[in-house]
Order: sequence, then structure tokens, then C-alpha cells
Amino acid sequence: MKAMILSAGLGTRLRPHSQLIPKPLFPIFGQPIIKRIIDQLIEHGCNGIILNTHYLADKIKEYIQSQNFPIPVVIRHEPILLGTGGGIRNMIDFADNEPILVINSDILSSIDFSHVYHFHYSHKHMVSLVMHDYPLYNQVWINDQRIISFQSKIKPATIDSCYLAAFTGIHVIDPQFADYLSTQTSSIIETYEQLMASGAIIAAYYAKNHTWHDIGSPKGYQQAVCQEVRQQAFKKAFPNLSHSSFKQESIKGDGSDRQWTRHTAESSNTSDLKQYSLVMVDHGLNLYAGQMEKQSLSYMPDPKNMTEIDSYVAIGNHLARQNIPVPTIYEQDYPSGIVFLSDLGHVHLQDLVRNADESKIVELYERVIDILIQMSIQAGQTFDTAWTYQTAYYDHTVMIYKESCYFIDAFVQGYLGLKQTYEFLEEEFQLLVENSAPFFKWGFMHRDFQSRNIMYHNDQFYIIDFQGARLGPIQYDLASLLIDPYVALPDHIQSHLMKKCKHDYCKRVDFDKTSFSIAYEYCALHRNFQILGAFGYLSRVKGKKEFEAYIPQALKTLHSRLSQWHLTPCYRLNKLLNRIIKQSI
Repeated sequence: MKAMILSAGLGTRLRPHSQLIPKPLFPIFGQPIIKRIIDQLIEHGCNGIILNTHYLADKIKEYIQSQNFPIPVVIRHEPILLGTGGGIRNMIDFADNEPILVINSDILSSIDFSHVYHFHYSHKHMVSLVMHDYPLYNQVWINDQRIISFQSKIKPATIDSCYLAAFTGIHVIDPQFADYLSTQTSSIIETYEQLMASGAIIAAYYAKNHTWHDIGSPKGYQQAVCQEVRQQAFKKAFPNLSHSSFKQESIKGDGSDRQWTRHTAESSNTSDLKQYSLVMVDHGLNLYAGQMEKQSLSYMPDPKNMTEIDSYVAIGNHLARQNIPVPTIYEQDYPSGIVFLSDLGHVHLQDLVRNADESKIVELYERVIDILIQMSIQAGQTFDTAWTYQTAYYDHTVMIYKESCYFIDAFVQGYLGLKQTYEFLEEEFQLLVENSAPFFKWGFMHRDFQSRNIMYHNDQFYIIDFQGARLGPIQYDLASLLIDPYVALPDHIQSHLMKKCKHDYCKRVDFDKTSFSIAYEYCALHRNFQILGAFGYLSRVKGKKEFEAYIPQALKTLHSRLSQWHLTPCYRLNKLLNRIIKQSI
């Protein structure tokens, strides 16, 4: 058996990611697709392979030449793209007058190629197409191991027992089939239709009980990777689990664009009533932003160009090493943006306090504050700022552009539609930043430490969504927790919890209690700016209208804080808030 891999395509559906990496070199869990296909062909008895190249051809050539394959793997370059039919005709001489197996380079499947090849030898027709049931692509009518029609919308009237199936992109052709192809033939299906019109028969090999992925689109690529990563993640999480299949369900996210799904394995042991599940977080394709290490083509995070998944994994593993309760990261794949982690259920701190009495609320928050102090001190001591994908520190730039400007642009102007310029308030914003900085002490800062990012599972709190962490003051995370509009803690409980955190933190760290309180006041103000900016942006730009319900509480908190403000003159800010409050009534 010899094989032909069609790998000259432009990878249009995968742009912009395919602008740097040709589709055949897209990694599947650390290994290029083309290598997986070649290894599978060799395993199934192939003794020679030819592939065509055009787009980013040098990269494919360099990779193939760097491998020590045990059989010949020949490259035939197309200076001008010949299309599917033209590419096949241009390589058919490699077949040496024997049938040759043809496969697209964007197909990943467990179909046994040797079975397909033997099937082709069992009949006298020039072409065998490998078909299967794939509802999304079922467009070909077949009957009794032969193709009847490629026109899915018109059922053949003369045959009652025909049914629809999908072409897998795998076929076996005899060398004489090349006579039906011109070097400019782009659509192989059109050629097959012409062949059938001439009276020839195209055989159909119907595959069952296999996996199949078309990785030529971002969705298809991620699905293929997901299957591989999930398998490894479940092996690590549940090494003794014998399972038959997976179920998955979507989990509602919050403000992030990331997608969440719960994957549950069904145990093949019917007496095993446990539920084995992991959560997958999808950060989106990361190939274009990431780097491909030359020799192995395995993905390597670039500390100068960190992305969200890079930070999520690096910071998550760091927190776990410091014994901070976070979900266990079992497996990740950087190029696809996929991470599998422990399933912590669905209960957040927000859910716990919704109907709790005051003493219970205080007890729960005191437990969370103990974790916050440990995280700030312990995780801050060995924190590497190279892990951050936004900024390394909670500094002047963050406070001005990500909080003050965000408040004006996204909330005041964008959401409320007020004609209020940042420049009018710039002096007061700058003073708030300059006057707060001397009271900060660096530690690990989560940056979004609120009730929806604190989960409760088996009587233990866990911290999630830590990818935006950096070095900064503990008071910012404390303010995020206490002025959180999702919960709206009463002022006296906020005051008690702030004092508790101040006492316990200053006992462990050489820090003045008065400075702690001043830093907290500044951080709470800036956090309030950030909250309103985020709610305005998410509800107006992202269309997540559910966040509007929390704007009144956030406005109330900011108005109350500014009306009692005494640390830095904020006359114009106060005037603006009074105007907003009046408009809201």
C-alpha cells in the first residue's frame, strides 16, 4: 500500500492562525497532524507516502526532513496551486501502477487504512470512497456498497433502500483514474460525478465504530484536540476508571469570553454509581499569538508574549504549589486554548450568603479572608511576574487606564450616554493614584476577588479565575470582596471584616494599621470605578444585560464612598456622581 496526502491547501478557514503555521503542522496535543497521519499509515502497513505542498511549503519540507520516518516520505511541490484533482494527477506516478490511498491532511480518524485498501482490492472498480454516518455532512446517497448520487436534496427514485452518508475525505484510486483528471481540476467530486455519468461505478466502504475529525475549521480543530486532551486528563484524574463514553453540558460563564463545559464519563461498571466529571475551559485558539518551537514544533509559551491560557496555567499551578485552594489543572493544550480541571460543582460564595443569617455570613467571609491573607503573602513571595499576560503590577497605568478611564469611557459615556470627558476629571484621578501608591505593600493580587470567583465544594472554598493576577496590595482584593455588588454586604459587616483582615494581616506582615486602612479606602474607590466600567461594557457592548441588575448597588456604593471621602479632594467626581444619581432616580 502506498498513500498520497493532500497538503497543499491554503488553510483559509483557519486564518489568522494558518498565516504562521500551515494546516498540516497544526499540533494535536503536541504533535503535528501530518505526523499523526503518517504514523497511522505506517502502522496500517503503508510502505511509501507522497504529499504535495504549496502554501508555507518550506515549513512542511523542513519538518518532514527533520523526521526519521522508516519508509520513504516524498514531497512534491506545486509552485501554482493545482487543486485537489490536479494535485492527485500530478502525484499519481508515485503509485507505480498500483491502487493508491488518498487522504486529506486535515482529516484525523481512527479508520483502519489497511481494511480500506483490502476492500478496494475486493472489487474491480477504479475508485473506493470511505463513507460514514455524520449527520452534519451526510450529503451522498449510497446503496449496496456503491455511490448512487452526490445530490443530497434529490433522493434517487428507482432505489428504495439507499441512504445518506458523509464522505470522510479518504479514498483509494486506481492509476488509470488520472485520465479523468486535468491538472486544473479543483473539485474531485465533480470528476466523480462525470465518472458515474459515463457509466462507471464508484464503490463505497462504509466505516463504523471509529472517531473522525475534520480539523480544517477552528471548531473542528478544537474538537479533535479536545478528545485527545480529555482522554489524558481523565486518566490522570481517575486512573482506575473504566468508561464507555462521555457526556458534556455547557456551563454558563460570567463576564469572560471563555467557554465552559462539564465532561462526565459514564463508567462501564454498572455497579459504580459515582459521577466522574471534569470541567473544560476553552480560551480560544492560541496558535497565532503563540510560538512554535522549531525542532519539535511543540508549543512553548513565550514570556514576552503571554496569553490568557499561558497565565491561567502558570498562575494556577503556582497557587496549587503554595497550597492555595484552586481547582486542579489536570491537562492543558496551549495551541487550542483548552484546559481540563477538577469539577467544583456550581455553588459560589454568592449562593451561600443569599439566604444566610448575619452570623453565618460573617463566618463564611472570615474563612475566605484567611485564604486571601495566605494567598497574598505566600503566593506573593515566589510569584514570577513573567507569568502575567496583562501587567506585572497593579500600578499607575492600571489604575488610570483600566479603572478611571474605563469608568468614564465604558460607563459614564458608553452606558449612560453622558457627554463627560476624562480630561475634566483627570487632575482628581491623577491625585487619587499618586496619593494611594505610598500606602501599598506588594503581594499576590487576584484582581477580581469577588463572590462569583469563590466556589464552595465539600465544605472547602476554592479560588477560581486567577489568570489576571499580578503583584499588588491585598487591600484591592479585600475591597473586591467586601463592596461586591453581587452580594451587597451591609456596611457594618464590611467594617467588621475589614478590621479582621487588617488585624490578621498586620500580625503576619510588618505593616502599619493606619496605612492599611488608607490603602483600603483608595483601593475600594478604584475597584468601584472598575466594577461600573465592566458592568457598562458587558451590558452595552457584549449584550450581557444581566449585569445591569447590579449597577444600582455599585452606584450606591460609589456615591456613599465619595460623599464621605476625605483623603483627596474629589469635588468634580462628587458633582458627577450627584448628577448620575439624580438621573437614575
